[in-house]
Amino acid sequence: MKTLIWLLFLPGFLCNPNPLRIQPNSLVAWKGSCVLIPCQIGQYKGTVLRDLSLLWYFQPFYDINRSDYSGQLLYNSAAASSSYRTRSQSAFADRLKFVGNLERRTCNLKISQLRAEDNGIYGARLYASYGRPVQKNKWFLNATVNVAESPPEPRMDIFPKEIREGQMDVTCSVPYHCLDEPLRLTISGLGSRLSSRPTTMKDGVIKTVVSFQVTWEDHGKSLVCSLLKTRDGSAISKSTMQLDVKYAPKDVRVTASPGKTVLEGETLSLECTINSSNPEVSEYLWYKNDRLMHEQPKLKRIDYEVEGDQHSGAYRCQAKNSVGSQTSEEVFINVQSRFQDPSAPSTSGLEPTTESEGAQSSPSSPFTYEHVSSPLPSMSCPPSLSERPPSQAPLPSSQTPCDGRTLWEEFSFLKESQDQAVKAQNQFIHSCKELTSSVVQLAEKFQQALLQIKQRICVIPSEEKEP
Repeated sequence: MKTLIWLLFLPGFLCNPNPLRIQPNSLVAWKGSCVLIPCQIGQYKGTVLRDLSLLWYFQPFYDINRSDYSGQLLYNSAAASSSYRTRSQSAFADRLKFVGNLERRTCNLKISQLRAEDNGIYGARLYASYGRPVQKNKWFLNATVNVAESPPEPRMDIFPKEIREGQMDVTCSVPYHCLDEPLRLTISGLGSRLSSRPTTMKDGVIKTVVSFQVTWEDHGKSLVCSLLKTRDGSAISKSTMQLDVKYAPKDVRVTASPGKTVLEGETLSLECTINSSNPEVSEYLWYKNDRLMHEQPKLKRIDYEVEGDQHSGAYRCQAKNSVGSQTSEEVFINVQSRFQDPSAPSTSGLEPTTESEGAQSSPSSPFTYEHVSSPLPSMSCPPSLSERPPSQAPLPSSQTPCDGRTLWEEFSFLKESQDQAVKAQNQFIHSCKELTSSVVQLAEKFQQALLQIKQRICVIPSEEKEP
């Protein structure tokens, strides 16, 4: 039965629209602050209300015996309504003020120096007449006030929601309902880079907005919003927001180990390094001579057992995450034969050159060539790989491989071999043996020629003595 009676007085029940309006009807405040309950009076069934009379109650209830609302009366706009006073308002003495104007159709109520016991429901009861002939009616509407122990922390929002490099707006707001005692909000944390706007108040909320240019270096930094008293600037509440800036990988580089110049047979390690990335790198792509290396797994590091020119070239890597990607600069890898002086420049892809007569051999050659004027001695070549003891190292460039060096210029194709070490040395040994055989044959022919010349010189004088 009581529920039905309450429904009779709800706004709009039985097609009885309520001209009273309280918006918002749930207000938040804190001890020591103030609250303004916003109240307005509109038209009723398209007509302007007359003969207005208004009462405000604290913790109102419906009195069945009186067929009207009752409670702790806070405000009475007409002396004729004094009969509705039920209890003393001494608890709100000097803290309560009606700041509305019935002629302007406002019915605001302000409560200052709030206490914990001020929590509760506040109801407005309106009496008025309207229409022709004159009719009278009454309406009721309430609001809830929640008094907290301390001011709430300001709420901070950022737009766009996902923080990336570029222009961003940060909003700081606090629910507040007391225009007569204004508060101020400030946002700090990035120095002069923040461009703030004035604090505004609308619909029971005060807020301020700042704009700034976000960079990837702002990741992890904090913004602080402070709620300040206007009178002395003292902070009564604050909140902090840590910036989670999303950005593509930065400062991508390729590092080579043991270095950019490696010998055949060594292990080459290439690693794609970054300075920073948020989120973490999800994929690495490797390029050689501007071509994607499809055979390589999408890993941060790749390793090779180098095998000549097939591993020489320009390498670069690309690091990716969900935001974007960045590509490193090229790093050139030079693979050299073990028979090539590592300090000498690479001659891969170049034709051999011949110095003028009497000059030294090419600087790029690991051997030294010189003219020999004396008769050629017998030659001895190094043993083949199969004959050499396993512990014996390959011939260094400074060791003379065999004699007969005046003929080496005719075999310049042996210089700077870029084939595998074993194949190159076997070719050299085979050529050396052929050279030895040719020199021996040449020496025999030379000796035969000397013998013939000697015999001819000895025969000619004996023939001249005949008559």
